[in-house]
Amino acid sequence: MKYDRYINNTVLNNCRRPQRKNWCAPITVGEVIENLMERHISIDDIAKSMNWSPEAITEGKLGTKSIIDGVHKLSNNKIKSKVLNPSDIEEHWNRIKDHIKNKVLYYHEPGHHLLICGYVEEPLILKEDVWDHSNVGKTEYLCKRRWLIKAEHNVKTPEGVDQGIFVPLEYSKLCEILKERKNSDLVLFYK
Repeated sequence: MKYDRYINNTVLNNCRRPQRKNWCAPITVGEVIENLMERHISIDDIAKSMNWSPEAITEGKLGTKSIIDGVHKLSNNKIKSKVLNPSDIEEHWNRIKDHIKNKVLYYHEPGHHLLICGYVEEPLILKEDVWDHSNVGKTEYLCKRRWLIKAEHNVKTPEGVDQGIFVPLEYSKLCEILKERKNSDLVLFYK
């Protein structure tokens, strides 16, 4: 069984780490613009162009719509967007992988904005079988675990420094979060 793994180095290289405290919204807008238009805009210029006050930014008053509006405005509507709802995990996984390779995926998780820079597939190994190596090299690992890799530009705590720029998010967990619509969205940006 083949396990596909990929990191979009353009997204990774344009990840602005570390971010200014609680300024993930304008940073994410800037990262999208930089990835798709190869144009750098400072976060202060983004905030000014969008009339976002520092209080609105740091108090978490900017949601998905603000990010989409910011990208559209600052790209002169050259960048398009589509909110995704991958409710059927199997059906959407291959599309998500293609989007990560060829477009930009933005994830609004509760209280934070960031981009997805990659994905990992691996065999689903049950805890009770962790030391059973009889299936190694065979095709018996029919179930895959799927992970999205977040390009984390925020260091929220001193302990978070050790976490690094790559943060895994299990794809099935993301689908559950999106189904519940708990202040979360997955948005595709493309030209």
